[in-house]
Amino acid sequence: MNCIKYIFIILTLVGAIACSKDDVMTEEFRQTGGIEIVDLFPGHGRVKCTYRVMDPKIKVIMVSWKQPKDTAVTIIIPEYESSEVLELLIGSKNELPEGVLELTFMTENTSGHRSNGMVKNAAIYGENYISQLKNRVIRNQDYQADKYMIWFEQAVDKTDIGVSLSWKDNTGTSQAIRVEGEQSNKWIELDNVDLDQPITYNTLYKPVNNAIDEFYAPVAVVDIDEDEIPGVKVPKYNANRLFIKHGLQLSVWTGDEYDPNDGWSYTVSQTDWNTLGFNSCHGFQSELLAANPQMQWGRKLAPYSGHLYKGEGEPVLPTNYEMQHGFLEAKKIPYVTQMTNIIFGDEEDYSVVLLDQLDQWYQVARTHYPDALVQNNQYGPQWTFHQLKEYAQKCKPDVLTYDTYFLSDENYPIFISGTAGRLSKYRSVALWGLEGNRDNIPAFGQYTQGWLNGFNITESQLRAYYWMTWVYGGKWQSFFRLKQRDGDSMLLTDGKPGSYNNYTEIIEACNKESQNIGKHLVRLQTSNICLINGSSPYTYGVSSGDAERWSSATDDFITTIENVVINTTVKGDLFIGYYDIIPTEKSGDPGFFKNGDDQFFMIMNPVNDNKKIIDAGENAQLVTITIDFTNYRQKKLKMVERRTGQVVSMSGEDIGNNKIRYTLNIPGGTGELMCLGQ
Repeated sequence: MNCIKYIFIILTLVGAIACSKDDVMTEEFRQTGGIEIVDLFPGHGRVKCTYRVMDPKIKVIMVSWKQPKDTAVTIIIPEYESSEVLELLIGSKNELPEGVLELTFMTENTSGHRSNGMVKNAAIYGENYISQLKNRVIRNQDYQADKYMIWFEQAVDKTDIGVSLSWKDNTGTSQAIRVEGEQSNKWIELDNVDLDQPITYNTLYKPVNNAIDEFYAPVAVVDIDEDEIPGVKVPKYNANRLFIKHGLQLSVWTGDEYDPNDGWSYTVSQTDWNTLGFNSCHGFQSELLAANPQMQWGRKLAPYSGHLYKGEGEPVLPTNYEMQHGFLEAKKIPYVTQMTNIIFGDEEDYSVVLLDQLDQWYQVARTHYPDALVQNNQYGPQWTFHQLKEYAQKCKPDVLTYDTYFLSDENYPIFISGTAGRLSKYRSVALWGLEGNRDNIPAFGQYTQGWLNGFNITESQLRAYYWMTWVYGGKWQSFFRLKQRDGDSMLLTDGKPGSYNNYTEIIEACNKESQNIGKHLVRLQTSNICLINGSSPYTYGVSSGDAERWSSATDDFITTIENVVINTTVKGDLFIGYYDIIPTEKSGDPGFFKNGDDQFFMIMNPVNDNKKIIDAGENAQLVTITIDFTNYRQKKLKMVERRTGQVVSMSGEDIGNNKIRYTLNIPGGTGELMCLGQ
């Protein structure tokens, strides 16, 4: 027994002597293990550690943690250079528990001595973090040639680093793209996309800058509107947005300095522009546009100053260059912000081929000139109601327009009924909406006859062109045209520049008055159009299909309407148009109105004749209406004064039972816009 104890002591002593001679167990070694932990990089169920070896005798690192159970791993230190930063990966993907994990680092030297544990906290991300990630919202979609384009909203938060998209091309091959940083906040192009196959995307996240893994929001499928692709996805309620932006369109067809084919139209001078009162011209005149920054212009007969076909009907289609860069001539590009209207072709016969053409050209226009109204024009009866509906729903024009010029010896008798029929047709098509669901309603309007046609055109007739458009809910009017070198010219006597006349004064007044009420009209949407039949000779045969017959039983606030043509005992026809305020969600601007629930209506007097040029006063009607204010908070009827644009309170006769009677003197061919509050 004594011998065994002795041998053990000697062996222990020899071991102690060897240690003190070759590998002293210093306090520094105990505390640091002879290594420096440089950084910890969090990941998905794992963590990367960077470190430096400070003691060349350290050969092994041991790492342990206690969640969800006691675990330890041993890592043999590889060969390294002095001061080199080494890496070790702790845990495989999704192995370590999510949360803040306490890691204990120990080392072992060549003599088998181990250091004390050095504790470091590491962030670990997992399924709980992933479940909270959201995808970006899609702002817009587009399709050009063989490219599908998508635009996402801004990053969800500062950890959102980009998006990933996957699709199949037209050969059936899977494709993918990853877009990060600023590029992910712009149009992203996907080539050769098979739109019959789903396009998927998800948003990329990096929770901290030094994370070793990226995380993905759940895969989402792009919702492609089949009615829009291929084709530019037109912003909903685009017409509302653009008319509120640009105002009621009161244009005149003029010469174009770069269109030598239009020799009939006059190039407008500054004096002309100041005098006539239009806010837009369909013709390009650089000097005038440069001198008048608020002046608007439209590209007529786009894209090449002619019809949408070549030779014997060969269709005109955009080239690849035009799809990528637009079609506007270089000299016109500096004035593109003043361009509010693009009219493609004019009066082409309906065909499926034409709709495809217009659809492609509208795509180009909306891509490169998104603040310009796009349209094609027909003469009134050229297209049927159903053809117009097909056109509206496929091509999605911002404006539906037509031209019909009734003021001649032959057609004058049907001027009012014919105009009502045309406006009713285009209004009805518009109210079906661009998706056919009576939503997303485009604007509509007509051309005004701008030449005499050998006929004694009068003030009340020219006014009727304007105010019938407005009472039916239209928002677009173009005077066709400002003629020169022609004795049939209206605004310029004998077609001579600067030679103004009575018609100049009439059109100037119509433009001014229309602009004064236009700020209201562009923020309103037609809801109904009614007619009170007059008696001969002041009734015009307007069909009940073009304006329903007014009845107090179906009116929410007018209980009686009495009217008579002045200096007679005979009443004339009378239109009543009703409007709703366009709500914010339909790109409206209800904040413009003092009360967002005001009820607007217009009473329009179409009485006219061809006896005297200045005749609107002689064709006026005295109109007496009774308003029942039972359901309205204020017993006030207000008028948008067409001469000033001011909203004024009207005085009337209180006849009891919350009813007030008002009398208006409405000139021939003119309307008055009024409102009352709920």
